[in-house]
Amino acid sequence: MNDRLRNRRNELNLTQAQLAAIVGVDRSMISKLESGASCSISVGLRIAKALETTLEELFGTDETSATKETA
Repeated sequence: MNDRLRNRRNELNLTQAQLAAIVGVDRSMISKLESGASCSISVGLRIAKALETTLEELFGTDETSATKETA
């Protein structure tokens, strides 16, 4: 999730602090997630919604992303 989260956040021109405020978590949580930490499903869903994407896109395996890209 780390690169996907960071890349999507950057695509939307959001800072970690801005995303954290939208999601309702501390900025440090966003930083930890971008460094590879995990989170609860409820936080993951809020992040996906804020980033206008799906939970699968953020948390899915590389196989899931590769399958979606070739489908």
